[in-house]
This record gives sequence, structure tokens and C-alpha cells, in this order.
Amino acid sequence: MKRYYYLGIILALVLMMISCQNNEAAATDSIEAEHIMNEAIELKDEDPFKGYFWEISDDDNTVYLYGSIHMAKEDLYPLSDDVMSAYDSSDYLVVEADVSNVDPVKYAAAVVYETGTIYDHLSPRGIEKYETICDEMHINPELYQNLKVWVAGSTLMQFQLMRSDYSAGYGIDMYFLNDANKTKKEILALEGMDYQLNLLNNFSDEIQESLFFDSLGTIDETIADFETLYTLFTLEDEKALEAYLIEEDSDLTADPEIEKVMLTDRNLNMANKINEFMADDKDYFVVVGVAHYLGADSVIAYLESMGYTVNKR
Repeated sequence: MKRYYYLGIILALVLMMISCQNNEAAATDSIEAEHIMNEAIELKDEDPFKGYFWEISDDDNTVYLYGSIHMAKEDLYPLSDDVMSAYDSSDYLVVEADVSNVDPVKYAAAVVYETGTIYDHLSPRGIEKYETICDEMHINPELYQNLKVWVAGSTLMQFQLMRSDYSAGYGIDMYFLNDANKTKKEILALEGMDYQLNLLNNFSDEIQESLFFDSLGTIDETIADFETLYTLFTLEDEKALEAYLIEEDSDLTADPEIEKVMLTDRNLNMANKINEFMADDKDYFVVVGVAHYLGADSVIAYLESMGYTVNKR
């Protein structure tokens, strides 16, 4: 199940839903995010994580590109001095969507069905999977029956992973967002919540079910699948991670429609936005899911096609 990676696109929604429907769980994530920034300096790590880190620059400014994973463990931190120095020196933090400042009321109507329930939008197999997952987690299926298929599926995935040491509160996006809010660094969004919501809402019921239910397993299976991805990510092996996410039978690239919507089009839009950043004299630290920086149609490839030299840090 390689679909976990791009769940970062809906992290804002998931956290919002957790906030609305499971305040205790949301409070735990919030506490963990704050804990990271307060305690990371005390963590001992002989080889701090540097990760996936590039830059483009000219005489006037620098744009740093940093690849994120949207759920992680506490021991990923602190990040390397090279990364943190670039972030600290930047005028702006740039993310896919600012998940730290979400108004639940504004988006509530976008994640539920106006009429009917999830049972009207899932196949019999999807209904069976939905109820099986809820049963294992001791959740009443009626609790989420009004949510759209992709929202319910992604929320259940997040709840499964919350049974492990992985947390959205430890995600790299949240790490930097938490610090930016604390230090008053200005935050910009490459896409924003409205864009990401429309992206997934526009998928058919069949695609939503395929992306968020077909490969969902038991809690142990979900955690084990994410462990594979996380291990590859922490190895800092760009080629191995690219092969896993992009080249090998990936959910992101198996369907041309999904690949175009979830990767290719978004990558080009991100590259165009970064190109605009290069027109001024400010420095930007851009944190997006690492999959957007990998492969033939990546943000980096598009920037290079625009004439930029992208240097690996």
C-alpha cells in the first residue's frame, strides 16, 4: 500500500475531522507537535536527519526545497544543522497547505454528503471493508457514515496509524509549521485547502474507494505498510524511495488519471509558483511531500526545464 504517502494532501482535513470528532486524539497530536519543538534540542542523535534537500539560487535570492513525510516518529528529530540553518535564514516557510490554521466551520460542508450516506457511495465490498475496519477499532460505523468516501477512508487510516509511534504531530510539515507559528515566520501555501479539497472531491466514488479502502488492512497491516515507507524515507536513499513511490507498481502511477491529477499537474503548478518566488529578493523554504521532488515529471524536473540549476544539498 503505497497510497499512504500522498495522504499528506488531506492531512489538513484529517486533522480537522479528528479535532471535530475526537478531541482527545487531536489534543494528543497538538501536544506532540509542541513537544517536538520544545524538546528536540535535548534528543541525542549522532547523525541528525538531513533528508531530501535541494536549492536553487541566483544573485538575489535562494529557494530551498525540502521533502516531507507527513507522519513520523519523535526520533526523527532534531534535523541536521544544514537544514535548520537554511530554514532559519529564509524569509518564508512554504507548504502545500497551512494545516495549522484551519477553520472547521468553513470546510465542514465540503467533507459530508448533502443527501444519503457513505453506504450509498461504496460498493458492497467497500461497505464490508468499512465496517470491518470500524469493528476492529471499536468504532460505530454510523459515526462516519455522513463523511465522503475519501474523508472516511483517510480518517480511518490515520486512526490506525495512531495506534503506533507514528503521528501527524511528528510530520515534517507540522514540525516547521509549529515553529513558524511560534517564531512568527510568514507561512505561504503552494496550493491551499480549497485546491486540495476540490481535487479529491472531484474523483468518482470508484476512484475514492480504490484509493482509500481497497488496500486498507488490519491495524497491524496498515502500520507494517507504513513502516516500509518510513524506513525507506529515513535511509535518505533518493533512488530507492523513487523506485518505491514512482517506478514500482505504485498506486500513484498505476492509473493515468490519478497520476495526472495527484502528481503531474500538481508538480507543474508547484514549479510555476516556485518560479515566481525567484523573481524577488526573498529566500523561501519550501516543504512538500517528497514524492513531488522525485521522478521524471517532478517539481525539480520542471524547474530544470525552466533553466534553473537545482543543487542537491
